[in-house]
Amino acid sequence: MNVAEAKAVLLRHCDGGREDDTLPWCLCPYTGGERRHLLQILQALTVVAPELNGPQLDRDLVRTIWDLCRTIRNWARQIPPEAKKSLDEWIDEFEAITLHLLRGQPAVLAFGGVADLILKYRLGAEAAFLVPLLSEKLRLHQLDDPTGENSDDEDPVSVCLALESMGLAAAAAWPALLAAKNTNPHTRVRESAAHALAAVAGST
Repeated sequence: MNVAEAKAVLLRHCDGGREDDTLPWCLCPYTGGERRHLLQILQALTVVAPELNGPQLDRDLVRTIWDLCRTIRNWARQIPPEAKKSLDEWIDEFEAITLHLLRGQPAVLAFGGVADLILKYRLGAEAAFLVPLLSEKLRLHQLDDPTGENSDDEDPVSVCLALESMGLAAAAAWPALLAAKNTNPHTRVRESAAHALAAVAGST
């Protein structure tokens, strides 16, 4: 997916009609098919990230994202409570990512909560488009605090678990996982990275 395609995906979900197979229209009436659409939107956000945290801001893109989130929240009022709770969490994440990017944060920080999203909703290999961001997050954690004195292990462990859940689809994360396994100062991170490597290698 390139930038133009990502913008088209977001615009389709924002302004498209029932015939366009969009997220809002799967909520009214509720069909339970929102997972595929949510992943499309999340992937599109990873692609347009440079358009949101760069020097030249695309106002139409920002309008599309905010309008999409607002529309989904409004349409979700009529769906079952548990489904609405999950959908609200996804929209919260979309809004947080966009806001962090608009503040100029790099994508690896703006998408900091996606590992937990992958684990909670068991996205597995469906979220393989996030592997580059997760790999970079794992690498930067180690660079920023090589001794482990100024950070805990919760965040990198979550990243390792998310990558493990993808199995072979997380093959591109191998170098970052290997470095974490061999040199991370936190025992839990080293162990989690080892399990993830085994999953990527197809041995678990």
